[in-house]
Amino acid sequence: MKTLKILISVIILLLVQTAHSVEFDAHGKLITPDKKAMQRANKQHKDGYTKLAVKYYKEAAKFGNNDAKYMIAMYHLSQKEWPRGYAWFNLMTAATEEQQANITQVQKLIKPEEKEAAAAIYKDLKKEYSPLVNLESRQRWARQDQTGSRIAGAPSIRSSSSYAPGRNASSGPIQPGAGVAGGAAPDGASIQPGESMHSQIQNYVYEFENTIGNVVLKDLELIESEDDQ
Repeated sequence: MKTLKILISVIILLLVQTAHSVEFDAHGKLITPDKKAMQRANKQHKDGYTKLAVKYYKEAAKFGNNDAKYMIAMYHLSQKEWPRGYAWFNLMTAATEEQQANITQVQKLIKPEEKEAAAAIYKDLKKEYSPLVNLESRQRWARQDQTGSRIAGAPSIRSSSSYAPGRNASSGPIQPGAGVAGGAAPDGASIQPGESMHSQIQNYVYEFENTIGNVVLKDLELIESEDDQ
């Protein structure tokens, strides 16, 4: 029985390590949590699992991904849930030109009573998906490490490729800010110093920019609740 408990504890620890790990690609570029969630969402959407896709879109939206918020809005509109869809549009801080055109079209079609209903929904949604909450989510993500403890205020790192920058097959994960051996990876990718990796994490947390949307919403009438004023 004691051996079984130890085995279960080890399995749980491994699961926690996987969930909390920070990943970099073979070129040393940070794979952000919202991008990972978007990749999963898009795959589920393509395969026809719409509800599961929405689950992953919401995960990406918690970190501030505007494309995720847009896709959730479009899902609700497809379900004839106009107030909820419009409320999700209001959570976006930027959009592509195509997204902006669709948002503007929805604004022309939505009824006054639906806008009023959207205001109440928006007030509730912003508790989880407002820009400020998005920032707090990224900060929490950055403070986590593979064991759940904090090490130098930043998480442990593992590479998504078979070759982990700055370590050999027998060594453990490196820490941001730690020295990293120079040279090139077996696949020819350059190796990023630990400090550079740390900087990428900090830039993601505090200077977050959506990878696709960069057009500030102009035509959408933002909903203002009492505590916004």
